Amino acid sequence: MTWLICCTRCLLPTVDQETGIRDPDQQPWKTLKTYRLKPELYSVFSHFGIRLASDTNGIIRVGDEIEILKENKNF
Repeated sequence: MTWLICCTRCLLPTVDQETGIRDPDQQPWKTLKTYRLKPELYSVFSHFGIRLASDTNGIIRVGDEIEILKENKNF
């Protein structure tokens, strides 16, 4: 992998996709942000996942095997 970046939860899930109106109670974001919350690393945001980029050309498909070269348990 060329790069790896932490991805925090955004407010998009609080927006009704039909009307474009944000939920006044910020749901489901408030519930989602209770998972993987690490204030020392991500401030008030919760960890959602990671962004990866391959250092080789090609296509990655569902079901392809991947190899983890480095693990960070505090990520």
